[in-house]
Amino acid sequence: GFLNNGEFYTFFAPSDTAFQKLPEGTIEELLQPANKPRLVQLMRNHIVAGRLNFKDLQNGDKLKTLDGDELLVTETWGRTSINNSVIQNGNIEASNGTLHSLDKVLLN
Repeated sequence: GFLNNGEFYTFFAPSDTAFQKLPEGTIEELLQPANKPRLVQLMRNHIVAGRLNFKDLQNGDKLKTLDGDELLVTETWGRTSINNSVIQNGNIEASNGTLHSLDKVLLN
């Protein structure tokens, strides 16, 4: 994979439920070989370089994704969101970083 270089990353991973919220046929379309660049771009839009723990995410922070897009951290009513996708589960440790589960897929 493109992340096996010894660096640490923060993954904002959509939950299974998040993927089910996408319009019907979206996943099947992205998995077609011709759409591999779009799928890679979508994945890279959910990854930030460096290990960010949940407590590191502050209201108003702007995080740059591996794809060069910007993600906005917002805190509302005690819930932390990334581009209006709520973090459901934070600080899941992985060997090469930290994972935070989202309730929606980050589409750009």
